Order: sequence, then C-alpha cells, then structure tokens
Amino acid sequence: MFDQVLREAVDERSRMELGLREAIEGDGLRLHFQPEIDLRTGKLLAVEALVRWQHPTRGLLAAASFITVAEETGLVVDMGRWVFAAACRQLAAWRRQFPHLKLVVRVNMSPAQFATDEIVEFVETCLRVHEIPGDWLCIEMTEHAVLQEPEKTARILRGFRALGVEVALDDFGTGYSSMTELKRLPVDLLKLDTSFVKGITTDPCDRAIVEAIIRLGSALNLQVVAEGIEGGPTIDKLLELGCSRGQGYLISMPIAAEDLASVLDAGTISLPALRAARSATLHPEGRPV
Repeated sequence: MFDQVLREAVDERSRMELGLREAIEGDGLRLHFQPEIDLRTGKLLAVEALVRWQHPTRGLLAAASFITVAEETGLVVDMGRWVFAAACRQLAAWRRQFPHLKLVVRVNMSPAQFATDEIVEFVETCLRVHEIPGDWLCIEMTEHAVLQEPEKTARILRGFRALGVEVALDDFGTGYSSMTELKRLPVDLLKLDTSFVKGITTDPCDRAIVEAIIRLGSALNLQVVAEGIEGGPTIDKLLELGCSRGQGYLISMPIAAEDLASVLDAGTISLPALRAARSATLHPEGRPV
C-alpha cells in the first residue's frame, strides 16, 4: 500500500534526483583521489578518481549515497562524462606542476556509459584537449559491463587500446566472471575486490581466491592491484602471494587534489610511515582512528 512512509521515500528520491541533476549541471561535484602504490617500495603508481557530491545541506557525500539514483535515472552517463573530463583536467594540471612525475589516473566507467555510441570519441577528445598521452589514463570497468554486450564492449576496449589507454577490470571475482571473455578482451589489469582482500590473513577461502586471481593474472600477463588494504599483515600476505600493487585506507583515504600535492611531489608514500601504521589501531569500519 502507498502509505506515508513510502510517500516520504519517493519524495526523498525525487529531491535527490533533482539535486544531483543540478550538481552535475552546476558546480556541485568534486573529485577525490586515492593513491595506489608499489607495496614493496612505497612508490606512487596511480591514483583512482572518485566522485563526491558537495550537497548543500548534507555536506560532502560519497558516491555510495547517490550512485543508485544516478544509475536508475540515467544521470550516471552525464556524471561519468563530468568525472572523466575533470580527471583529465586535473591530470593536465599535475603534469605541469610535477613534470618529473609519471602517474596513471584511473577513472571508473559505468555500463550505461559503455552503451553510448560515441564513448571512444569522447575519450579521444578529452585526451586531445588536455594534451594527455593515452598511457597516463586507465579506464576501470566492472564484470557486469563486460558481460552485458561482450562484442560491443570488446570493440570499445580495442578503441581505448588504440588510444594507448589502459583498461582495468574492477571488483574482479565478485560478478559472473567469464574466463572466455577475459581471455579475448583487451584488458591490462585486474583489481582484487576489497571483500576478498580483507580476509586473506584470517579466511583460508579468501586467501585461496586471492592467490588464484594473482596466479591467473600472472598467467595472462595482467597486472593485479589489491583494493581495501587496511592492515599491515594484509600487505605482508599480498607480497607473499605475489601481488605488489595496492590501495586502501592504510595507505591513504581518498583525498582532494590539493591535499595530494605533497605525495605527488615526493612520488612516494613513506614505507616507515606505513610500517608504523601497521601497528596502529583501526576503527571497526576500517578507517584509522
């Protein structure tokens, strides 16, 4: 029955849709960046661009609080274009500010973006306008995006590859993985999902899954990146299993571009600091206290 509770939920969703549309068209979205490092040396390898909404009354919102509305309303396509263009613009600024630094920026793309016909042309235009070499960018996609229209997706990915842009398969192992599709798709990198990484020091099943994916990546000549690193023992176990790239709250939370400047200038995140953090107490949700 359509009662008062349901009415309030519908009204809230409508308000969020309207507000998100205004944020995309106006100046309401922000990018934060989460570093990815070489777990052996602390060298900065990449940053992942993550969208935030500067809500007028609720403050800065993470994508999890509005991405469902964006996907259900189709706003995710316009939002994704904003994110990609903003990430390219920021990368161009970093290239001017830190000419010594070689950095890859990873940008997530939704299945809805892959459904558009001109996505490769859009990426090419962004690269040209901001004078960015293709190999400075990586597009992250989920298994769901791959399996929706595998033939079309393969053509799009080949278009990205022709531009020099890397492709990463995000949250690998959590969807309906198809080894046949993985074998023939032009993918450069697999990202180990947080749900597996968190358990590799305590859960034999998670450890076995992570090890299998790392071996698969090695066999197919694919890089493997671990997400969601929250404790020092996790780094030790990842290195033991053969994964030397990672990101997570232990290394750095997603932060604004201006707050990342010191890390970019150094080109590294201090391993002594990481070692000290390994013994630090973590918040129950995984964030440093």
